Amino acid sequence: MGIIYEKKQKINGYECTYNYQLQPTAALNYFQQTSQEQSEQLGVGPEVLDEMGLAWFLVKYKLQFHEYPKFNDEVMVETEAIAFDKFAAHRRFAIKSLDGRMMVEGDTEWMLQNRSENRLERLSNVPELDVYESGHENHFKLKRVAKVDEWTDSKNFQVRYLDIDFNSHVNHVKYLAWALETLPLEKVKAGEIETAKIIYKNQGFYGDMITVKSAEIAEDTYRMDIENQEGTLLCQIEMTMRIREE
Repeated sequence: MGIIYEKKQKINGYECTYNYQLQPTAALNYFQQTSQEQSEQLGVGPEVLDEMGLAWFLVKYKLQFHEYPKFNDEVMVETEAIAFDKFAAHRRFAIKSLDGRMMVEGDTEWMLQNRSENRLERLSNVPELDVYESGHENHFKLKRVAKVDEWTDSKNFQVRYLDIDFNSHVNHVKYLAWALETLPLEKVKAGEIETAKIIYKNQGFYGDMITVKSAEIAEDTYRMDIENQEGTLLCQIEMTMRIREE
């Protein structure tokens, strides 16, 4: 277990859907921001790591949306770097109501890239990470996404300048946004994400031409593969939807 960092967050209008409900991608943005704020507070923020020639990159994401906050709600956003195990770091996230009700949960696996040598860095080789007071046994497991025999839809995007993050590649939240865009509009308007598994395979860069292939593999369960113009697999997503309660 590691140090828990939390902050109060007000749900802004520009982060909501047409029905005043928090966008799922906004939840991921909150999670990313709180992890960066904790790292800054502990003296190992992105700029410090950049000077060391290191950068975190996300490998896996498991999401559970129990309840979506609404416009002007105040919630607590929480994160904890639970374990650093060999090359993999397990970080937990949560959004809770002010009275402690769990609304959104996220578990992630990260790895550290030695950018100057273009290789993975063993976490025990970076003593600066001890400030998180994390454990050393990673219990986070994510089952493989389902195989798809035939894709039924696809949509194309081009990576824009504002899709790029600190590390000069596509921000991880953009992949979920692209995946949602492949769903029929009536599904998106009537439903909401209940669970999502995201596996990041390779990095996307500015100017890439992105293809998102999708298929409904079971009722209200969808699979997406996201590739660049060379056919390189960048990301795989499996999500379940539920009918939104009005």
